[in-house]
Amino acid sequence: MRPSQGHPYAQDSAAQQAATLALEAAKIVYTDRSDYTEATATALGVSEPSLTYVDAAVVWSESGTCFFIREQTTGIDYGPISGGTTADCAAGNEAAATFAADW
Repeated sequence: MRPSQGHPYAQDSAAQQAATLALEAAKIVYTDRSDYTEATATALGVSEPSLTYVDAAVVWSESGTCFFIREQTTGIDYGPISGGTTADCAAGNEAAATFAADW
């Protein structure tokens, strides 16, 4: 998802909110199908139609930050990567993010 243009803080806040909504949509898909691999862009779009899904659990902010979110047995982890490009903002780059308990 790409939040609208504006102040970098507002862009990042919108991206963080979108990532959180996407995770909630994935949880709904999991509850319905008992399998996170079923959380395709189509299934997520049905669950949370206010977002446009391109890559699972990754959101690009126009400020130049890529936001990752993941749920683990210990809770939800949040991880940004700053200074990248939209090409860097992909689920496969998750290892480059520094995860923490909050944004």
